[in-house]
Amino acid sequence: MAPVGPGRLARIAGATPASRDRVVDLVRAGSILVVVFGHWLVASVERRHGELVGTNALGPVTGLRPVTWIVQVIALFFLVGGFSNARALAARPGRFLAGRAERLLRPTIVFCAVWLVLAALLTETSVERGLVHDATRIAAQPL
Repeated sequence: MAPVGPGRLARIAGATPASRDRVVDLVRAGSILVVVFGHWLVASVERRHGELVGTNALGPVTGLRPVTWIVQVIALFFLVGGFSNARALAARPGRFLAGRAERLLRPTIVFCAVWLVLAALLTETSVERGLVHDATRIAAQPL
């Protein structure tokens, strides 16, 4: 992968249509990253009575709860997403819907296929069924 320097950034930004609002794109990308990382940060695995159990870190580590107040960005994500989607839908409805379906379904199908195979392999290699279930449920939460 080529290093990202000022010239490469200018070419990338130049490839973005002039009709796109880059600030809206930045806010949307930043807020979804906060949501995804937040979900992964609160997922934890602990040993109880000799067994591994999937839990939510907010239970035992109560000091993390105030952090969740700071990272409440999902409303912001939906607001800017709705704004940019409404603009794109108004401009080209058919193209927008087809492109949206492709961009959402392709990675979702890959994700589900990989997790189904991984869960089957983990279950067959004597990993506890409950732990595999919990890990799969936690991994799929962002969907």
